[in-house]
Amino acid sequence: ASDVIFDFDTHPGTATGGGTDYTDISAKYTISAGVFQTTIAVNTTSETMFENDEVMSVTISSTLNATISISNNTGTIQNADTEPGLYIDDLSFNEETTGFFMVSLSEVSALDAVFTWITYDNLDAIEGTDYTASSGQGTIPAGSLTTSISVIALPLDTLDEPNEQFTLSLTGVSDVTPVDMESVGTITDNDGPPNLYIDDLTIVEGDTGHMMVSLSAISGLDV
Repeated sequence: ASDVIFDFDTHPGTATGGGTDYTDISAKYTISAGVFQTTIAVNTTSETMFENDEVMSVTISSTLNATISISNNTGTIQNADTEPGLYIDDLSFNEETTGFFMVSLSEVSALDAVFTWITYDNLDAIEGTDYTASSGQGTIPAGSLTTSISVIALPLDTLDEPNEQFTLSLTGVSDVTPVDMESVGTITDNDGPPNLYIDDLTIVEGDTGHMMVSLSAISGLDV
């Protein structure tokens, strides 16, 4: 009986050697005479980024005392990291400006984090009057932590009025775990209060005088 000797080599696929995803192997191995099999350990690299499973290939060649039946096969390195969490911050911004809502991940991912978003009225701001209703799809690219969504506050009034609010909601996520998916947008009034005036009055004694109190402009608040 004779030992079986063969060359064993690893090759990159979607997985990269050189210690990035696994440690390369290119060496001779032996199955001793009288033994049915041997085991070859391929060391993988521990990472902290969420990613797809990755594949590599292995080959055997240059055998001695055996005939090759299957010369190559595939090894799959399974992802062991959890999806990052997705968050959106609340935002306050002035009338007549564009607000940029920050959307962020809890940690960097090796995959694009994709989501859809929409604004809607469920508080006191009114779309088309106080802000421009909008919706769309957003992406935090692989390797990045943040992106932003822009919403325009409309300059349709000059009233001194309370701050007004609307909701921006994230939906339809991919390759990310939803954590904080709703944001409150506060449109800050930037109109100053009106001036208050009282008119002079001349009346005859014994009569009732009516003194006129007036504002310099109409207000959205009781004065």
